[in-house]
Amino acid sequence: MALAAPARGTSVQGRGDAQLRAGLRLGLRTSAQTLEGVRRGREAEDRPGHDQDDALQALQDTVLGAGLGDDDRRAIQEAGATFLFYSMWKVVLTSLRLPPTIPHPGARKMARAGKRLRETAEQVLAKRDGGSEDGDLLGRLVTARDPATGSAMPARLIVDNVVTFLMAGHETTSRALTWTLYLLALFPEWQERVREEVRRVAGGEETGRDDIGKLQLLDAVLEEAMRLYSPVPVLMRRTIAPVALDGIKLDKGATIIIPIYVVHRHKLLWEDPLKFDPSRFTPQAKAGRHRCAYMPFGAGPRTCIGATFAMLEGKAILATLLTHARFELPDGEAPVPFARITLRPKNGLTLKVTSL
Repeated sequence: MALAAPARGTSVQGRGDAQLRAGLRLGLRTSAQTLEGVRRGREAEDRPGHDQDDALQALQDTVLGAGLGDDDRRAIQEAGATFLFYSMWKVVLTSLRLPPTIPHPGARKMARAGKRLRETAEQVLAKRDGGSEDGDLLGRLVTARDPATGSAMPARLIVDNVVTFLMAGHETTSRALTWTLYLLALFPEWQERVREEVRRVAGGEETGRDDIGKLQLLDAVLEEAMRLYSPVPVLMRRTIAPVALDGIKLDKGATIIIPIYVVHRHKLLWEDPLKFDPSRFTPQAKAGRHRCAYMPFGAGPRTCIGATFAMLEGKAILATLLTHARFELPDGEAPVPFARITLRPKNGLTLKVTSL
């Protein structure tokens, strides 16, 4: 993968931990800001998309720096939402082996949104003097050097990385948080157990960086939520050479559709697959499972590059929210899964939020 390859080379070894610490710090801070709004009574309910705002702000700070201006934040949010809304058409065209340049609904809006995203990233990049702002990704990409040649990453590739991380990271993390909070509201006994774990580990204090790795039940709950409602419900791959899969011969260039949503709910892979049961993700349970039975971040050499970061960010936000708020389902609230690029509630999700 060309994107982010130089940043992962030997010349920047040891920086990954700092990047993850920055993400945790920003995730904790962002969720704390959300809770402050609940305490002040500005919200009686969790608005559809509010979790997306939290995830996007944390991600913007981690990728571009906490000093990002309000105008740039709005540009990224608005352009990103437009771009992702129409991007499914590109997937359809690709799966049908049609040129992605074929006109489709929203094509012009999508092109304008993509251009605006790149322009915003380019403007932020131009303001940098080559340094890193509190460990943000942009600064690390600017200072990264290819271990083989010693050359810096071209500005075009830096912008490619930034836009990719913003779009993919924001959308998937926010969807994972949405469905996790829904399930915890649906099963309050699990919500209470996670809340008790967070408070016990944190010792009555605010959740800190050192606490996140000790939250085993929270980790299992988040993983089980992503099993039932995988943020990316379908993966697509194209064969680069003729291959036979279980006796079925595929030519070079064949499109393979991997229905993650179905795999995660298949009765041959999971016992009582429609049941919400975080105990599936104890270390013992995971050890005896086929490695491709659970693929919320994909599998193989193209596994999501931000998987570890996404899990840490999601756990940090959930731990802070659950410590200080209770989430309940209003009467009649029954979100319907709707698959685009990601799996979202068709008409959004509304939760009753009570400050603790």
